[in-house]
Amino acid sequence: MDDKTFIAKYVAEESVRVKDRLKNMVQSDTPPTEEEKAAVMQDIETTLKRLQSALASITPEMLEGLDDDDPKEESKQ
Repeated sequence: MDDKTFIAKYVAEESVRVKDRLKNMVQSDTPPTEEEKAAVMQDIETTLKRLQSALASITPEMLEGLDDDDPKEESKQ
């Protein structure tokens, strides 16, 4: 698995995980405590920091040819 695929997979999995956590909190019969809210916010912040770090590791060379399979680009040529 290349770096771009790994990062995309991470983003997708973390998005689903955080969404599910928020959904469970909102749909609960009892309102979340301040501690629960803070924990969710901390989780989101940590996830964003990890994503920023991962994205920072992507070099311009890794992005070369990324849009080669884009049919829109081929029709312009």
